[in-house]
Amino acid sequence: MGKKIGFDNKDSTVTLPKGANLDENTIRHLALLFEFASPKEIRNYLLEIYHTYLIQKVNDHSFPKNFERLATCMYRVIDLLGEVGETE
Repeated sequence: MGKKIGFDNKDSTVTLPKGANLDENTIRHLALLFEFASPKEIRNYLLEIYHTYLIQKVNDHSFPKNFERLATCMYRVIDLLGEVGETE
């Protein structure tokens, strides 16, 4: 069984999968981030920054060696924010 995280403003808990890299502090920071901007807005900002980065790297022919990992992480975060944004 995973670890349980409670929320200050609700009478509910979430059970995370065993070995999850999330804790209450991480959830708290995500909540603060989403107070600044919605998941959809953050997703759009990241897409704009990522596309600008790609254009620069294509023009310079200077992709980093770990680009595949970087791209995979970006797409996972962008997909996550898209999923979270759909529940707004």
